[in-house]
Amino acid sequence: MTENVSSDFELIQIDDIMEFENNCGNIQIDEVKNTNDLIENNFLENKINNLFYVQIRNKWKDIEDDFRCCNNRCINTYKPFGVCIKGNGYINLINKEIIKYYNCVEGKGINNLAFVTAKYKFYKTEDFINYSLFYFEIKYTKIGEGISGENDVDFGIQNRDPPDDLKCKYEIGLNIFGEYIFYLMESNYKEFKIDNFSWNNGDIFGCGLIYPPTKIDEFPYIFFTQNGQIIGKAVLLKDNFDCFHPYIGLANCCLVEANFGNDLGNKPFIYNFKKHPVLNEFYED
Repeated sequence: MTENVSSDFELIQIDDIMEFENNCGNIQIDEVKNTNDLIENNFLENKINNLFYVQIRNKWKDIEDDFRCCNNRCINTYKPFGVCIKGNGYINLINKEIIKYYNCVEGKGINNLAFVTAKYKFYKTEDFINYSLFYFEIKYTKIGEGISGENDVDFGIQNRDPPDDLKCKYEIGLNIFGEYIFYLMESNYKEFKIDNFSWNNGDIFGCGLIYPPTKIDEFPYIFFTQNGQIIGKAVLLKDNFDCFHPYIGLANCCLVEANFGNDLGNKPFIYNFKKHPVLNEFYED
């Protein structure tokens, strides 16, 4: 049984998400006495491991134009519902957390990769004495069989500015069908095969970003989870970027439900921060 995360952490409030984005170097933090009052944009303190979970109320938002269904851009950020008039595969944003991918018309179109990013970024906290954790989970449900061998889903974080900035400076993801963790930094691309990896339909995968305390000489890093357990090793971010967007890429008929931590009292993460200390195993360059 999954533990309620709100009982494990002290709750601290950041008043406004836009103020957080615009003034992330001068965050004003106030203690909230009622730990059940889970409101937007919080820090939750794990006193055991000196780890703060940074809670940002988020949602799927930008459908990236360079991964369009066809040249007509039938589905886009400003029109997230509909069909592809060319018969290609396409996505619909069902609500702020759920995305559905519809297969192409067999014999007519193809399943192009669709790429969606969340509205709010994960920002590095300034002048912070503890480790800061950003985290989200997805439940992946494959529907039917892929068309023409197209089966692809990867998710993680990246630091381009959608939907206009097409140059991805940094992207770290988990490819579920490929069974590997990867990172892309401009033209530098690497894959790390996950040992003994298997998955079932309906599994819940997670992605975490940890920034070290400001005055400690350490790099931030990314890690991934499956059904609450860490898989593979962590990836060090040696270029030390200050912000990242959650993203997902899809190219098969499926339903994806995200948990951005918007309502941890009623919908806690499967991954339990209290049981996992700061990681110390990393993939080699």
